[in-house]
Amino acid sequence: MNRWILSGRTIAVWLLLWPASSGSPSLAAGGETVRLGVEVVYASNEGQRIDPSLARVERQLRASFRYSSYRRLDSHELVRSIGQQGTVPLPGGRTLLLVPQGVSGGSVVLLASIQGGGRTILNTELKLANGGSILVGGPAHEAGVLILAITAATP
Repeated sequence: MNRWILSGRTIAVWLLLWPASSGSPSLAAGGETVRLGVEVVYASNEGQRIDPSLARVERQLRASFRYSSYRRLDSHELVRSIGQQGTVPLPGGRTLLLVPQGVSGGSVVLLASIQGGGRTILNTELKLANGGSILVGGPAHEAGVLILAITAATP
């Protein structure tokens, strides 16, 4: 069973989960682009090391998860127009799909879906403060788990 945990900074990140069939809030979408960042992190209790490249999210990782070692496996930057899908390959044959839906009240709304093994593992809508980030932690990977640090900002 795959288990995903969502975590974010209380003040800087506001996370809303809506069923796929519900209506979204009023969104500005007039030709706007969104810069997306995804850090793919391997967390485990093997050793006591935090990859220096994770300094930006180190505090969030330590506060949200109880692992002793965090290593960045990959990093992706995407610029997408509202409604345009971005794809990020994940270890274990999985894929992260991100689709910016718009900007609402200073927040960026994204559809996030993780596909793997011919099925949808996660399908949700995220609302992040513009320039904010959120951690999505989950499935087992090697002797630990994968954690995704997702950021979204409009220019």
